[in-house]
Amino acid sequence: MRRLTDLFEILLYYIVGFLIFSIIVSMVEYIFVLCLSDSPESLLELFNINFKKCIKVYTIIFIFMYVLNLIYGFISVKLLNEKLKQIK
Repeated sequence: MRRLTDLFEILLYYIVGFLIFSIIVSMVEYIFVLCLSDSPESLLELFNINFKKCIKVYTIIFIFMYVLNLIYGFISVKLLNEKLKQIK
């Protein structure tokens, strides 16, 4: 049951993070298009286009950050266990 909850939490982080990432990328692109041209596309059109493009980039970033977080957790536990052994 705990693993299912953890998996659901990771999936929720992925979805929310992806939506925020896509919105930020779309807004930045919209601002650049607005500054560089007279006839910008709508923000929703840019969001739909970027939604498909961003999924690959965000997935790679998410996996990389998740692995770094796991490694950091393992190293932290190892260091804390060594300190605990020294205290005993």
